[in-house]
Amino acid sequence: MGVLSTFLVSWLGKDAMAGVGLADSFNMVIMAFFAAIDLGTTVVVAFSLGKRDRRRARVATRQSLVIMTLFAVLLATLIHHFGEQIIDFVAGDATTEVKALALTYLELTVLSYPAAAITLIGSGALRGAGNTKIPLLINGSLNILNIIISGILIYGLFSWSGLGWV
Repeated sequence: MGVLSTFLVSWLGKDAMAGVGLADSFNMVIMAFFAAIDLGTTVVVAFSLGKRDRRRARVATRQSLVIMTLFAVLLATLIHHFGEQIIDFVAGDATTEVKALALTYLELTVLSYPAAAITLIGSGALRGAGNTKIPLLINGSLNILNIIISGILIYGLFSWSGLGWV
């Protein structure tokens, strides 16, 4: 979704586009970590169910959900408090305006980390159980919802003018 966010804000200027791209480069690293845990959950659930150990599959799913949700909340809190230092580290020589826009975008996107963790772990557990249709429908629906919400937050709706970029 980072490419879509960058495309949507591209109409608002190069600083907004650079800010989103900068923050999304950090977000992609976090999502890759979440995806790795998701993959591990998929493997453990599939292995457990293959051995007909439903209890182990449930325990693994529950542990992954709890640990990743708590980790995502902790990570979001840390990023909220240390976001400026993170952006300074990642941004390098970027302008002050780009860094400020990147920080705003990063602080807003970290709010989605817990939901992303829950969605990824849940989808991984379902895929491990052999159900690929429900994760496909959930992820497709969430991507469409993300496009709609992003468009509204950036450009507004009806008489509300939007935030200008998110």
